[in-house]
Amino acid sequence: MEGIKEIIRNWLTHCGIISTGKLIDGRYPYHGFIVEYERHYATDFAESCVQFSTADLKNAVFSPEGYLTDIEVYPDYISVRYSGINRWKYVKGMIIGFEACIKCSEFSFDLIINSGGIIRIPVNEILNDYLSNTKFTRGLLINSFDDLEDVFRNMFGGCADLSRYINDLSCPEYRRFILKTDFLDEYEKMNLSCNRNKSGYKSDKKNVLNLLKEYEGVSAKYCSNDRYYCVTRDIDDVTIGYNVIISYNTLIEFIIWGKRNEESLFCTPGIEWIVKEHGSGHKLASLQFQSLAELKVIFDFMLKHLDVLYSLFNAN
Repeated sequence: MEGIKEIIRNWLTHCGIISTGKLIDGRYPYHGFIVEYERHYATDFAESCVQFSTADLKNAVFSPEGYLTDIEVYPDYISVRYSGINRWKYVKGMIIGFEACIKCSEFSFDLIINSGGIIRIPVNEILNDYLSNTKFTRGLLINSFDDLEDVFRNMFGGCADLSRYINDLSCPEYRRFILKTDFLDEYEKMNLSCNRNKSGYKSDKKNVLNLLKEYEGVSAKYCSNDRYYCVTRDIDDVTIGYNVIISYNTLIEFIIWGKRNEESLFCTPGIEWIVKEHGSGHKLASLQFQSLAELKVIFDFMLKHLDVLYSLFNAN
């Protein structure tokens, strides 16, 4: 899969260390893949060779509701594959999971991604590459069933996180736009510098549409049922665009999307969410403006970058 190493590096950046732990399946604390893996790696065990039975290995696998889980167990090997029910809309048929070679109490893990072809990624290799050192040189030493459950739970947490990143960035042109251009950095600067003073200004649908229609090469309309503005650009069989909800003087959502012949290529929540998940990681408030002139500055920025995204598709 094109760009998988780039996606994994972005995933580790944002999901490697989570300052505020979150719960897996609403129950188990998870602090990010690197943190949880390192915690088990650093555990000091006396030399031993605990042999886990096939039943132990199967029973330790974490398989929450909403996932189909395929488990294969051999004397020195376990393979666990997850496929999300009603998930991974854009990466059709993606299966993700992990495999472990077992030697006594030592488990050496690979991440497995299958989406029309199998990609095997040794966990130590990706972590050492990301950290730019050779910190991890062996497998995890696991000497109790409780630790085995904990490790498998954390491996699932990593697979679930990574699957979301692969899904979000599965379209090559969109991935390059998010990870290789300055869009997210510049959007964050604009967001933080926007005028948030209290004002009685209220946007008018007619004025907003007239403003949008001034831009060459784009189509703009107001979808009255869901109360949002839609700005699009077409490249052969591909349509890309922004949906924006404006309430009084606030842009509640700015959604980027793309489709080819009515089939979705990408679609994400608001851009503030993209900055949090794939950019700086900072949490941003919605954009605000106090005049039509300030709104034009925002649209100038967004449509300039829509042209950048357009150029990536056009180049292909």
